[in-house]
Amino acid sequence: MFSNDFKFFDCHVHFNKDTNIPDSIKAFEKFFEVGKVEKALFHGLPTHFVECAGPTQLAKGLFFKDYFKDKIFAFAGLIHHPELDKKAQSQDFVKQLERYFAAGFDGLKMLEGKPTTRKETGLTLTDDVFEPAFSFLEENQISVTLHNADPATFWDLSLMTDHEISRGWFVDSSLPTKNEMFEEIMTIMSRHPKLKLTLAHYGFTSDNIEQAKRFLDGYENTRLDMTPGWEQYCNMCKNIGEWKPFLEAHADRIKYGTDSYNNYFEDEDEQRDEMVRQWTIIRNFYETSGEHEIYGNKYFGIDFDRDLLKKMYYENAAKEYGLTPKAIDKQFVFDEIDMLYPHCTPEERADLDIIAKHFGG
Repeated sequence: MFSNDFKFFDCHVHFNKDTNIPDSIKAFEKFFEVGKVEKALFHGLPTHFVECAGPTQLAKGLFFKDYFKDKIFAFAGLIHHPELDKKAQSQDFVKQLERYFAAGFDGLKMLEGKPTTRKETGLTLTDDVFEPAFSFLEENQISVTLHNADPATFWDLSLMTDHEISRGWFVDSSLPTKNEMFEEIMTIMSRHPKLKLTLAHYGFTSDNIEQAKRFLDGYENTRLDMTPGWEQYCNMCKNIGEWKPFLEAHADRIKYGTDSYNNYFEDEDEQRDEMVRQWTIIRNFYETSGEHEIYGNKYFGIDFDRDLLKKMYYENAAKEYGLTPKAIDKQFVFDEIDMLYPHCTPEERADLDIIAKHFGG
């Protein structure tokens, strides 16, 4: 169905706590195989505000990175300590970053811009508590991927699906509007113009191309990833006369990502379907000229230039991250295991045992 001429650097992959390490390995092996993925960026979410993450994300991220060797880059995530006052928490964020990047993490994933997370933290991205962290990231030219805002429909209950509502994704009036959340990003970039910042999911700008233009055209180190929700490509198709030229002009600033997980199925066909679901949405849009459907919503393919796709699918990420992940400090992993072990469930301890044995502990 699709061309075999492409290779992929998937910049947006997760692993949840519900799939143990042995099954995760099987799932990711299928992910690399069926998706023609040569490199991948695994996003850790160790903040306790993310239900599916669990406390072992940092240790697991480095385990997967080492297990799959040069295939995987690993991003850390900030752990919040709301019991601290803001000055102490701000200092702690910087200490975390220093520790993570000395330990071998390749960058930072921030979910702090997602409305559900913001509801829990009570923090805007422009809060002073994050300023020293952004300064550290800018000064050290460390790559950041940020999930900011959500689809515009999440601000209108009548436009949401039952699934979205059940996940608690409705954004009520206690939070900023989607446009206000975007303006926070522009404020951060005005303070830190050299920050290497990628907005996931096209920055949720698919309904407002002017915002995408402002973000990419205003700063040299800004990027978007093409990780799909259901609405991005449908929105773009409504305004494809502007979006296609924009994508062509910015093809060196957009990276491939699928939001794939380590969900595991015993049935091989089910596993394959799980691993192709997200990239099929993307490749239908970029590589075909036909009509397609996402969860009952219509969109069409734009038959994009193949040389530009090679940039977006692989070359842009390879240029930003390189082809060889940073070396891992094993002692960091052992320290994490020692800290976590007394507080973990039996299932989490079983995974930590595997990690410790893998690293020679």
